[in-house]
Amino acid sequence: MSKLVDIALEYEGFPSVRYVEPGNLGNTQKAFDCSGFVQWVILKSGICVPKVPNTDRIIRRSEEFFDFLGFAIHEPAVQPGDLVFFSKNGCRPSHLGIYIGDGNMIHSPGMDGKKVCIRSIDDFCKKNKLRLKEGNLQIYFDNPIGYKRVTSPSGVRYQTTFVI
Repeated sequence: MSKLVDIALEYEGFPSVRYVEPGNLGNTQKAFDCSGFVQWVILKSGICVPKVPNTDRIIRRSEEFFDFLGFAIHEPAVQPGDLVFFSKNGCRPSHLGIYIGDGNMIHSPGMDGKKVCIRSIDDFCKKNKLRLKEGNLQIYFDNPIGYKRVTSPSGVRYQTTFVI
């Protein structure tokens, strides 16, 4: 298994909390929201989490992980440790978890009173359908909306790390 998965599994059963604007709530062992949990695991693994461009703040929100960390992976190439992203409205990422294999992820539900848990991605998608509103710009039509492979900044283009 990947180092990210091994670390994430250590926090299964820890309290979940509803997302609040970035601060110290939601990304500590006291309680995790979804993006705070992923940030915590990545930092514990020793991977540097980059800053949001033009700020002094490291990435923390779901859409920031989607935009600024790692590289996109097509679903057939997903491996344990890759991030999996979901959308509530079809416009932007609003939830994420860590893929652990066999169609499952570990995530913080991001709700008070819940716990960090392992969940089937298919089951999560069935219970969290995209809620589309007329007039909204929609760019995603199904969950999950994407996967990203977390990489350590190395200065080397990621394509050169694959042997063909």
